[in-house]
Amino acid sequence: MKDGKAFVATTCKGEACSAVWSISPVSAVKPVQLAYFKHGQIEGITYDEKSKSITGIFDAGGKPTKMVRIKLK
Repeated sequence: MKDGKAFVATTCKGEACSAVWSISPVSAVKPVQLAYFKHGQIEGITYDEKSKSITGIFDAGGKPTKMVRIKLK
């Protein structure tokens, strides 16, 4: 959570794609897409306050895990 916002990862149903979103507790504020990934379904995310970034882990299906870092503004 950063500035009262939460971060959420979603995956596409039936396709190998996913996204990371920032959501506000204020219902009038729409979710903001921070990143979209065409290939791969993101399994989990974590927020690092020190680096102001989100790290995402992808399901690699038995292969070495793939990770991505999303820098926040």
